Amino acid sequence: MTARGRGGLDGIVEALAWSDDAALARQLDDEFVATVSDRVEAAVPADVMAGLDALPAPSQLRLLRAPEVTRRVLFAHSPPPDAIHCLRQALAVEAAVAAGAPGPAGGWSALGDVWFEPDGILGRWPTLGEGAVPLDYGSPWVTRIDLTGREEFADRERPRPSPDTVSAVHHRITAAWRGLAAIDPTIVEFVRASTTVIVLQAHDDSPHRVSSGTNGIYVGRTFITNAHADVASVEALAEAIVHESIHGCLQRDVLDRPFTRASDDRPAITSPWTGRPLPVRAFLEASFVWFGLVQLWAGTTGREVFDADESRRLLLRAVRGFLAGTLVDRLAPWRDDVRPDLFELLDAMQDVVVAAVGTSSVA
Repeated sequence: MTARGRGGLDGIVEALAWSDDAALARQLDDEFVATVSDRVEAAVPADVMAGLDALPAPSQLRLLRAPEVTRRVLFAHSPPPDAIHCLRQALAVEAAVAAGAPGPAGGWSALGDVWFEPDGILGRWPTLGEGAVPLDYGSPWVTRIDLTGREEFADRERPRPSPDTVSAVHHRITAAWRGLAAIDPTIVEFVRASTTVIVLQAHDDSPHRVSSGTNGIYVGRTFITNAHADVASVEALAEAIVHESIHGCLQRDVLDRPFTRASDDRPAITSPWTGRPLPVRAFLEASFVWFGLVQLWAGTTGREVFDADESRRLLLRAVRGFLAGTLVDRLAPWRDDVRPDLFELLDAMQDVVVAAVGTSSVA
C-alpha cells in the first residue's frame, strides 16, 4: 500500500506507509533542530551557549528537542523571561547526568524523564529501552498540562502517580512499543524522530476514557491519558503513540509552511471517520493521521502481534473515512486558503486505500 506524494511534504505518503525507513521524519526533525539551535544561539548569553556546546552530542539533542525549550524559543517574539532560567537548569541536569555526577537538588531535565532528589541522587522514570522515546509520568512540566486541550495549563496541578500506577502503565506502554517494533521497525523509527517525549497522566474528569493529544506549540510532545485504566488496551496505546507521532511530524513541517492561510479554528468539515466537525486545518492533519493508521493496522494482518479482532476493528475504522466521498471535495469552499500540494497528497492517500480494498471508485 504505497504511493508517492509530491510537494511540500514530498514523500509523506511513503513515510506513512512505513516504507521509507523514516527518512522523511528524520529530515524534518533535523531541520527542526537546526532552527531551534539557531534561535537559541541568537538569544542566550555566552555562558549558556558555552554550556550547551560542552555537552555530549546526545545530551545537546535532548535539550534542543525538549518541548519546554522549543516552546520558549520558537513561539514568542523574543524568549520569555523564564527561558534563560529554564535553559540553565536543564543544562545543569544534563551535564550532571552525562558526567554521572550528583546534580542540582530538585532539578528536572527539560524532557521530564530524569531528576535529582534533594540529596543530589539521580531519579528516573522507567524507560522503553535504550534510544527509545523518553517517558514522563509526573514532572512539574506535565502535571500542569490542561488535558482537555482547551488551555495551555490546567487551573490546578495533578499529583504525581503512585509507584504502582507507574509500574502498571509502564507494563502496558512497553507492550505497545514492542508490538509496533514487531510490525515494522520503521514505525518506531518514525515515532522516535517525530515524538520527543510521551507524557502519561491520569485524567480525573474522564477516568474511564483513554485519550491522546498534542499541542503545536510543544512540538513532538504526546500525552496519553488514563493508560492505567481497565479500558486501556495495548492496541489503544499503540494507536495513540502512532497517531500523535504523525501530528508531531506535521508540526515540524508547518512551522515554515502552514497548511492554511486562514486562522479560523471554527469547526467546518465533518470528519468522515468520527462524524465530528473539524476546523479545516484539523481535517487536513486528520487525513494524514488516518492514512498512517490504515497502514499500521493493515500491517498486522496475518500476524500475531496484537489482538486480531481488535486490530481488524481499528483497521476498518481507519479505512471507512477514505470510502465516504473524496477528501478533496470536502475542501472545495476553502480551496484558495489551503496549501496547494496538500490536494495531490490527499488524493494519493485516498487512491492507495481505495485500491487496497478493491474499490474501483470512491463511493
